[in-house]
Amino acid sequence: MNLKSLKNRLQGAVLLPGDTDFDHYRQTYFLGPTAARTPGAVVAPESAADIATVLTWATDSGAPVVARGGGHGDFSSADDAVVIDLSAHFKHAELSGDRVVAGGGATMGMLLAAGGEADLVVPVGAAAGPGMGLALQGGIGWLCRRYGLTMDHLVEVAMVLPNGDQVVLNDEASDSDLWWAVKGAAPNFGVVTRAKFRTHRVPLMGFHRYVLPADCLGDALNHAETVADNVDVSLLCSKAPDQPAELLAYISVCGSDEQVQASQTTADGFIAGITSQVSASDHVIAPYRDSPEYDFPGASAPPPGPVPTYERCPLLGPAADLSRVADVLNQAMARATTPVRIDFEQMGGQIAATPRAATPFWNRDAQWSLVVGGMWTEPDAEQQCRDWVSETTQQLQPDSSGGYIVEAHPSQPDVAQFVAAAFGDNLPRLAAIKQRIDPDNLFRCYYPLE
Repeated sequence: MNLKSLKNRLQGAVLLPGDTDFDHYRQTYFLGPTAARTPGAVVAPESAADIATVLTWATDSGAPVVARGGGHGDFSSADDAVVIDLSAHFKHAELSGDRVVAGGGATMGMLLAAGGEADLVVPVGAAAGPGMGLALQGGIGWLCRRYGLTMDHLVEVAMVLPNGDQVVLNDEASDSDLWWAVKGAAPNFGVVTRAKFRTHRVPLMGFHRYVLPADCLGDALNHAETVADNVDVSLLCSKAPDQPAELLAYISVCGSDEQVQASQTTADGFIAGITSQVSASDHVIAPYRDSPEYDFPGASAPPPGPVPTYERCPLLGPAADLSRVADVLNQAMARATTPVRIDFEQMGGQIAATPRAATPFWNRDAQWSLVVGGMWTEPDAEQQCRDWVSETTQQLQPDSSGGYIVEAHPSQPDVAQFVAAAFGDNLPRLAAIKQRIDPDNLFRCYYPLE
């Protein structure tokens, strides 16, 4: 990879293996396996013109390209690829009227902060750190049952295509097919430099956390089917070796002032329908941006640096047997030999109200999004962790309805099947657009669209 000609044509910096800061840069990723990769070069473009230069150079040289925003996803680095790091000069978000306009390197926390003083909210996931990859491909969080996915709030993007063209896409764009594809599969088609989102006025929400016995999982999953669309139920199962499993129920409530002020009563009523055994709880009324951590009350912050973790993200289908799911997961946690964590984010509501073909996101009728993850503290435990995650998700297959594309793993042998299940009948249309926009497969380090 001859990078001298590229460096001479860019305003932004280029970092190469062997440079003083290269190894430090890799440690700024969130996931350990992603941080372990060795890209061929890291470019910090100062402008869209810089990005266009990188893409045309990469096309001529045959080098693959990935873009990095928040650095939380498995797609944000790859061995031997050119990483376009948007977090250096495109990391901003501001309010423009009732829209939030964000750079390609912005995080979800920055989107919330931008609308904060005006109480204008873009529904995002359950964490502030993830970047635009989440917002462009999904976004399942505490307001999404009421308002829809994060990506459903996109009203415009500016992006650079593989051939170097700079385009602006919205409902009036001449390339309506590409605009459709970007709202759910953007990383496969170009580098998004700017995105505009519509917002909702949400002054305050109620956030309520309860620690329950782990054997309440099945009852909690089934009982969550009864809640209104302004109520979101998130569940977290966690287990460390030689320790009993724990279950966190995180209940969030939005709506009118009266609904928010009465939200603890709503949440308490939900828990009372499951169990009287609550070992800890806390209750907060606050803006969305100041919500409590999606973790057990009093949990210590993780150590700095990349997290050594492996995750898969199945979706539970509309006909899933939730009691069976709970039995499978409780048995899986009992046999885990490394620390494990299973996150459940409730779907339904406005997510399901949008037609399946309206965006690439196919599995809108799913009931739950799961993240099945394991961690390891010793290198020789990594394979045990990966095997546990793979076996557990395989046992969930009878109740699964595809997967969440944000959590696809390009290096997995079953990635093509995962992609097909995630995009369903939308995949042929995506594949045709991919062939037209990226015929050389410049972004081949992402999931395949075939």
